[in-house]
Amino acid sequence: MIKRAAIIYIDSNDVIMKISDSLDKSHEEPFSKIEISLNNNKLELTVNTEKDILLEKWTFDNKSKLFKEVFEFDAILNKKYKYIKR
Repeated sequence: MIKRAAIIYIDSNDVIMKISDSLDKSHEEPFSKIEISLNNNKLELTVNTEKDILLEKWTFDNKSKLFKEVFEFDAILNKKYKYIKR
């Protein structure tokens, strides 16, 4: 029988992998930089990009529900636009 600690460990790693996978769902490496902060029971990821990240945002938002179940705090993805100097 699998011990409770092992199940928690597996669930934690699984949800982290799902969140990580959601950040490049389009397989186009859309982010030039990712900033991560943990404040007030929120994991906040702020990404710099000039690309459309609708697929990544949608997938992240769906996976963040599982993240909340496992870790008991929110995961939020914010987009910061990267402007190119011409």
